Amino acid sequence: MEKITVLDRIIAGATYLTSCWIGAIYLIIMHLMKKNVSMFLYYHIIQAIFIFFGIFVIELLLGLFMQIFNVIPFVNVATRQAYYLFNMPVYMNYSVIQLFVYTLKLYLVITALMGLYSFIPKVSNIINDIVGRK
Repeated sequence: MEKITVLDRIIAGATYLTSCWIGAIYLIIMHLMKKNVSMFLYYHIIQAIFIFFGIFVIELLLGLFMQIFNVIPFVNVATRQAYYLFNMPVYMNYSVIQLFVYTLKLYLVITALMGLYSFIPKVSNIINDIVGRK
């Protein structure tokens, strides 16, 4: 069993908080210094990159579909209503989408700071295959 250091936990948690930037920069620095990154940290950095790249692509595609559907008669009303329902403030001026993303980030940060491998269905299985973790 590998030793998970406090620095690994802090960097893994900060990676999720910064939407993978700290982890990506840390990976580059460690690669330039020709040092190895622990499996724990590598897992969390790759998972953060995968998750936040996926969120970025989904937001990009939804924005594109919204622009396309806004010019189609009758469909534009339904798409605007759906957009409003998902983006209207629900709790403390946060929308449903924002609450989901922030809850996901909070879960990932807490599990990383606890020294655990966080599990997200389907995503974690892909990350395990990428990093070679069984």
